[in-house]
Amino acid sequence: MNSLLKDVRYAARGLFRRPVFTAMIVLSLALGIGANTAIFSVVNALLFKPLPYPEADRLQAITFDNGKFNGYQFWPYPKYTAFRDTQSSFESVAAYAQLQLTIASDQPRKVEAEIVTPNYFPLLGLKPSIGNFFPAEFESEQLLLLSHRMWHRDFGGDTQVVGRSILVNRESFVIAGVLPPDFRGQSGTVECWVPMGTADRLRFKSALSSNGAWWLKVVGRLKPGISAQQAAAEMPIVSDRVAQLSPAQVATMLTPAGKELIKPVPLKDTKVDPAVRKSFLILQGVVALLLAIACANTANLLLARSISRHKEFAIRLAIGGSRARLLRLVLVESVLFALLGGTAGLLFATWIIQWLNSARPLNTVGFWSQYAQTFGYFSVTLDWSLLFFNFALALVVGLIFGLAPAWRASKPRLNEVLKREQWRDAGLRSLRKVNLRGGLVVVEIALAIILLAGAGLLLKSFARLSAQKLGFDPSGVITTAVDADRRPLEFYEQLLERVQALPGVEKASLSLTTPLSGDHNGGNLQFEGQTVDASEKNLADFNVVTPDYFETMRIALLKGRQLRATDRIGSTRVAVINHELASRFWPGLNPLGKRFKTPFRDSYGEDNSWIEVVGVVEDAKYGGADEPAEPTLYLPAWQPLGTPQAVFYSPSTITIRTSSEERALFAAIRREVGQLDKSVVLSDSTTMRDRVDRVTARYRHSAFFVSLFALVAVVLSVTGIYGVVSYTVSSGTREVGIRMALGAQRTEIFKLVAGSILIIVIISLFLGLAASFAATKVLASQLYQTSVNDPFTFIGVGFLIVVVALAGSFVPAWRASRISPMSALRDE
Repeated sequence: MNSLLKDVRYAARGLFRRPVFTAMIVLSLALGIGANTAIFSVVNALLFKPLPYPEADRLQAITFDNGKFNGYQFWPYPKYTAFRDTQSSFESVAAYAQLQLTIASDQPRKVEAEIVTPNYFPLLGLKPSIGNFFPAEFESEQLLLLSHRMWHRDFGGDTQVVGRSILVNRESFVIAGVLPPDFRGQSGTVECWVPMGTADRLRFKSALSSNGAWWLKVVGRLKPGISAQQAAAEMPIVSDRVAQLSPAQVATMLTPAGKELIKPVPLKDTKVDPAVRKSFLILQGVVALLLAIACANTANLLLARSISRHKEFAIRLAIGGSRARLLRLVLVESVLFALLGGTAGLLFATWIIQWLNSARPLNTVGFWSQYAQTFGYFSVTLDWSLLFFNFALALVVGLIFGLAPAWRASKPRLNEVLKREQWRDAGLRSLRKVNLRGGLVVVEIALAIILLAGAGLLLKSFARLSAQKLGFDPSGVITTAVDADRRPLEFYEQLLERVQALPGVEKASLSLTTPLSGDHNGGNLQFEGQTVDASEKNLADFNVVTPDYFETMRIALLKGRQLRATDRIGSTRVAVINHELASRFWPGLNPLGKRFKTPFRDSYGEDNSWIEVVGVVEDAKYGGADEPAEPTLYLPAWQPLGTPQAVFYSPSTITIRTSSEERALFAAIRREVGQLDKSVVLSDSTTMRDRVDRVTARYRHSAFFVSLFALVAVVLSVTGIYGVVSYTVSSGTREVGIRMALGAQRTEIFKLVAGSILIIVIISLFLGLAASFAATKVLASQLYQTSVNDPFTFIGVGFLIVVVALAGSFVPAWRASRISPMSALRDE
């Protein structure tokens, strides 16, 4: 034990005496182990771990088969009850929906909530921490269940909270219980729950009776002994019966053949969007390549160091050291390297997981909203089993490439080892041969090329996305949502007047939604003079806006006029449409003066009035930046859908173009709203520039991470090249001296050393580019208007690798050209 401790101290001193060498190995292992462990921890949680419910494999999301991922997941309440009472494969079927509620406090605030049927919690296998769930006989009562987090935050964990009242949407609700600590609903962000019987008050009138309102999701638990395949086999018959009892349909839920078919899907499969799954699987492949590069680099460095110590090993043996003691010393050094690399990797992995759990902005669209929901629902923690595996891998690499040269060096006799030919390579000629160390460098560079090619494609994709026209100018624009719970039209007019009068406001407007929000409101339009087949889709999104909306957003007017303040109740109903709607429904015609009807009733009477097109504006994107603009119509806010006393689609988003400080303006808006009504809540206050950043986050973050790992791979490759060339030059000092004594110029020596690495680079380019053509195909779904075989990207990568290789060999070549012939020969 005493001698072992001496070996540990000696090995530790040796590591500190070579800080650059030690740092290169530890950093290589830390990056490879940390990144690989962190990303696999995410993949494991998302794809392999079961949901945190008893017998979670029996839980099924009930969707409609439309040939797409998870089908169509929303249901009307009557269709849900028809399915619940008709099917026979599930022991229980529950419905739920997500909504936002206003909780009264010193400062009213919005919270994420779920409205659920009474059997929702028992179906999932949950038990309350305090109190009770919603009894079926009290489904219409104004009861409230709290999340464990909300219970602690708002009520200090008071165990007597059951029975207390709280104002929800300005109505009194009684707290019935508290949910378990780890449960936060199906979105992962829910803070409270209300019974389904309150839907007519909290959602919209006739929510439980309307056969055409698609707003619920349905989940079921299979009966014991019934498989998912058996349940699916029952669905055609059940679907026909449900269609008879509840005939309402939407085109998006039908199969390609136009038939309604209910489809059970494992609940876990609905929790991870394919885009999120594929992104992390690709990232897992990237960090696996990085780990391979790190291991190759570590092996190369250890191999070079061990070979350079042949003389030291021989002398130790000659003065009485045992072979076992020699090997144990190398073993201790390898273990120390693995411990340092593994510890640094643990810290790195922990930081990555913390960042992934926190860097998920809400209220965004497309990929990033799915990412946020995924990380809210799943608990992503460090996967210790993979951490230990990666640590063991690093240890094995250290042992193999540290012990093997030591084992070899401990065989010969001292007088044989002291001959330089036994412990040195064959001078500069060895650079033209791909030996073990050269082979490891080839592996490093080839893997780095794959990462560089992927990074290049993603960066080009992100650049093209960033150059896309959004149809509006996001600079200097801020938005905030006013959660006013269907206030009269007069409230919004007063609010707009107050906001427009604030200092720093250049333009202000109200709208139902804003670009890049992901909100799609609309329906099938009825066009005057057109006969439309029932199967044909005349779908269009609509926005309710005040007259200054287009100037505030700087959405260009292409034809006709904008909306006016005189477009009010009593005047002709008008609308402005975007170019996409005009070209799709009136191709080659002048849309001005054309008329249509919406499927919504308005203040003009029971039947909708004809709406006249008075203007055409540029296409603005309301979904993701990578999505095409949808047909969109803009309706005047002062000609409301509904009545002036109960606006059905209220213009509840404030949009402001300003040159002032944003935070101060948000505070000023909050004061003005509070003076109008203290119960009104502002939410999702942001700038349009931040929103642009959010909706492009998928491409930006993919490009960032892959580029970061590719940069690390390039640095490791440069390190490998530097190590090989530097060691070969040091072992070829005699050759350099002889060459220069015979008349070789310094420039010739420089070219000889720098150019001799060319064979390694050529082999690496051939292997790396060939592998890249195959590997980058998995990026196809992650790219925007960029081919996976983009020739300019691959040419650029090849050029970069040549430059990197020359950079890695520059310093050793420069040193070789500065060797003094007399000094070299005198040392010999």
